[in-house]
Amino acid sequence: MSASARDAVRREVASRSFLDFAAGRGRPGEERTVAIAAADRLRQVGLGAGDRGRAVHLSAETGAAHPRFAAFNANDWQRVQRIVDEGEWAARGATHRLLWLEDTGKPWLTVLKRTASGEVYIQSYRRARPQEIKRIKSR
Repeated sequence: MSASARDAVRREVASRSFLDFAAGRGRPGEERTVAIAAADRLRQVGLGAGDRGRAVHLSAETGAAHPRFAAFNANDWQRVQRIVDEGEWAARGATHRLLWLEDTGKPWLTVLKRTASGEVYIQSYRRARPQEIKRIKSR
């Protein structure tokens, strides 16, 4: 995916509209793109990709199911792109991957899920406890 696509996503996740959506105020069935994953990165973490990268989506249902998303600001959501690009990862079943990244001395964790049709979604995103990351690494 192009740099311009990533720039567009970066601007989108900084918008009031996106922050409201992520806070659980999206319409059922609505989804927004929160990151663009390069094809080689998706293959590296075991989520497949084909020849192109893929958008990483957040669904309205996931936003509504995670009340802590309401407290996240634009910087928090822009961090997802860094986690997708640079985060360490661990498998969690055939279609789920845990990715984490330490930022400003604090670990952040996201769970990505690949659907049967090959789409990639955030299932969870949050600050993690250091001992939780240590436990994940030791698996």
